[in-house]
Amino acid sequence: LKAVVCDWATIDAVHSHTSQTSHRQVTVAVAAATTAAVTIIIIIVAAMLEVLDKHYLGLSAIFTVGMQLTFFFIAYSLQIDKVTDLAGSSNFVLLAVFTLVAHDTYYTRQVVVTALVCVWGLRLGGFLVYRVFSRGHDARFDDMRARFWAFLGFWIYQILWVWIVSLPVTLLNSAPMDRDLTVQDYIGWALWFVGFVVQVLADHTKLAFNADPANKNTVLRKNVWFYSRHPNYFGEIAMWTGIFLSSSAVYGVAGNSTWWWIAIISPCFTFFLLMFVSGVPLAEQRYNRRFKDDPVWAEYKATTSPLIPMPPALYALFNR
Repeated sequence: LKAVVCDWATIDAVHSHTSQTSHRQVTVAVAAATTAAVTIIIIIVAAMLEVLDKHYLGLSAIFTVGMQLTFFFIAYSLQIDKVTDLAGSSNFVLLAVFTLVAHDTYYTRQVVVTALVCVWGLRLGGFLVYRVFSRGHDARFDDMRARFWAFLGFWIYQILWVWIVSLPVTLLNSAPMDRDLTVQDYIGWALWFVGFVVQVLADHTKLAFNADPANKNTVLRKNVWFYSRHPNYFGEIAMWTGIFLSSSAVYGVAGNSTWWWIAIISPCFTFFLLMFVSGVPLAEQRYNRRFKDDPVWAEYKATTSPLIPMPPALYALFNR
C-alpha cells in the first residue's frame, strides 16, 4: 500500500510539474506573440512619426516600450533578473544618443548634456550589473519573478521611469534654436558633478563594506554615509536636477516652445519616487527590521540627514 501511495504521489507530482511547464510554455508563447505584434506596430508607427514627431516624444516612447517589453520577454522566459537594471540604464543612453544624432545640430549644450546622461547611465548600469552578478540574483524580484503580471508591472513602471525622466534631454536635443551658455548651465553641470561624485562614493563604499563579513550586523557610517543615510539617492536626484537646469536654458527662447517646461516633471518624479515610493521608504524599512534592537542605528537615524549630506551637528539644528 505504501508503495502504491508513493507511486501515485510521484505521478501526481510529475503531472503537476508538467501542467506548470505547459502553462509557462503557453504564457511564453503569448508573450512572444505579443512582443512580435508590438514590434511590428512600433516599426509602422515609427515610420509615420518620423515626419510628424519633431520633438521625438512619440518615437522615444515607442522605442522605450519596445525595448523594455523585449527585455521583459527575455527575463520572464529565462526566469532571470540580471538584465533588469541593464535594460533601464542602457535605455536612457540610447534615447539620449538617438535624439542627438537624429536632430543633427550638435549644439554645445546638447552634446554636454547627452554626454552627462551617457556617463551616468553607463556607470550606474555597469555597477548594478556587476552587483547582481556578484550576488547571483536580485532579491527585489524573488516574489514576482515567476508571476507574469506582477513581473510585467515592474517593467511597465520602468517604461514610465525611463521616458519621463529622459524628457529634459529629449526636448533639448530636438530644439531648433540654441542660445549661448549661461550661468544656469554651469550651475546645472556643477550640480550633476557633485551628485555623480557622491553617488559613486556611496555605491563603492557600501559595496566594499558589505563584502567584509565582519560588517554583517554593523551600521554603515563611513565616508559619505556619515553625512547622509541615503547619499546614493541624493546623488541621483542632484544629477537629474542638474540635467534639467542646463536643458531648460533653451526652453521658451525664440523658436522653442514654452510648454517644454513640463520637463520639470523629470527631477520632481525622481525625487518623489526615491523619497516616498521605492527608495528611502523601502531602505528604511529594511534597516529598521535588521537593526531594530541596535542603539547605534537609532542614534544614526536621530543624528544623520536622511538625504542631503551635512554634518550631524548641523542636522541636529534642523531636527530638534
